[in-house]
Order: sequence, then C-alpha cells, then structure tokens
Amino acid sequence: MARLAAPARRPGARKLAIGVLIGAVGLLFTATGYGHQGAALDTDTLIRRAAVIVEGYVVGVTGVWDATHTQIHTDVRLSVRAAHKGDLPSGSLTIRQLGGTVGDITLAIGGETTFAVGENVFLFLAPGFEQGDFPLVGGEQGKFVVFTNPPSSAELLRNTILTLDKQATLDSIERIMAGARGAP
Repeated sequence: MARLAAPARRPGARKLAIGVLIGAVGLLFTATGYGHQGAALDTDTLIRRAAVIVEGYVVGVTGVWDATHTQIHTDVRLSVRAAHKGDLPSGSLTIRQLGGTVGDITLAIGGETTFAVGENVFLFLAPGFEQGDFPLVGGEQGKFVVFTNPPSSAELLRNTILTLDKQATLDSIERIMAGARGAP
C-alpha cells in the first residue's frame, strides 16, 4: 500500500499568515479610533480632546508582548519638561501604544506614529489613565516634534500634517482652558 507524503511546507507561509493577521488588526484598530481618523484635526480640537498635553524628551522605546503573547505594544518613556494640560506626576511618564517590534516581529498599526530616543516631543494624550495607556489624540496627529526655526529662532511643532508655532499653541491651550474654567 502506497503511503502519502505529508504536504511540503511553503517557505514564508508563516510570515504571510502573520502579515495578514497584522493587517487585519491594523484595520480593526484604525476603524475603532486608535489610528488616524482620516480628517486632519485642527489645534483647538487636539487641545479639547486631550486629557493631558505634555512636552519632553523620549528617553526609551521598548516593544513588549502583551500577557497573552498575541499583541505587541510599545512603551515610550519620556523625561517630562512641562505639562501644559492635565495633572501628571513630575519627572517621567510612560505611554503605551499598540504596535511595535519585538525581536524580528513587527506589528504595524495604520495611523500610529513611531518614537525615537532623543526626540523632543509635544504630545496630545487622550483619556486612558484607567487602563494605564495614554493613547495619542488622533493617532499620529497627537505627536509633534519640537524644533527651532533657524531664521527666527522660534520654536515650532511639526507632525505628519501640521506645522505650528509653539507659542501660539501654548496661547491656544491657555485660552481654551480659561474658557473651560469659565474665565472671561
């Protein structure tokens, strides 16, 4: 009696399956609000939606598996220079976002941003304290890199969509917070 051989494994089939799974998870999280929503958010909307607005330097970026080893998160550690909205303990802050790299496996989420050690960032963080997460308002729209415009020495904020004058943004934060407190 002839014996059937086991089907040959196709090289790369596992990587293809992981890629399809990652793409599906990325679509799910983009559709449910973790990623970029499509429409650009203006400065006032970013400010109003943020529970915390913080400025600082990225001092660590670490990809980690969740407890069930099914999702990758990235823990971003900041040395906080200033909290412009919300109450934060002084000194440092860790934010967590879905996606990242552990070893040779990457989970990429559409609309989420990346961080690099040494970046000077200005972040609009959405409510999420209860879960220990600090998702960015509008996904990648909630992260700005702070830089100086050489001709004017003015500090500017830049993300994938907008470039803002930092002082004008701080003035807008103060105006909106004063209005929320009922100040004239």
